[in-house]
Amino acid sequence: MISWVSSLVPYVPFLQLIAYSCLTLTTIIVASVSLRFSYRQNFGWAPILLVAQQGVEITVPPNMPTETTRQCPFFYFEVWNRRAYPIVVKKAIVRFNSIKMTISDYDSARIDDWFFFESGEGQFSKRVAIKNGDHHLFKVKPPASLPTSIDIDDQIELSVDYFDPRRNASTQLKLTHNLKFKALL
Repeated sequence: MISWVSSLVPYVPFLQLIAYSCLTLTTIIVASVSLRFSYRQNFGWAPILLVAQQGVEITVPPNMPTETTRQCPFFYFEVWNRRAYPIVVKKAIVRFNSIKMTISDYDSARIDDWFFFESGEGQFSKRVAIKNGDHHLFKVKPPASLPTSIDIDDQIELSVDYFDPRRNASTQLKLTHNLKFKALL
């Protein structure tokens, strides 16, 4: 056994170089990981945008035959603030690609705090403050009245602008969601 150890003596400087390099690299990796974790502990993660619920509301006009039954798609989305400080949602825009709005006057274009256009776009311009670690639910029910005999297959583009006070800048979140429903009749 001693002869095996004595045969490594000429390689000791090289083996020390390899060991010191590996230990230095390990130290750098551990320091980088702990730097990233401490940064996220102090400032949090970026906010996210999620679709929470989607559905179709069925309406039957009073004293009308069932052939006039209409369907109106709706969906809810949430903005989750994963930062360690509050943010302010300044504007939200939703774009429907194939669903067109049925707007007859100003009042029918404005639903809750959303304002819809005939082009298939809706805007939410009310400022909403979201506390750190909290979320806010946005309800989107466009003034689109579709026959129940057609399938709904639309791609929705969501865009939310929020103000980040630490960066003193506005940032945009984007999400594309497929809204699909089979014909009811």
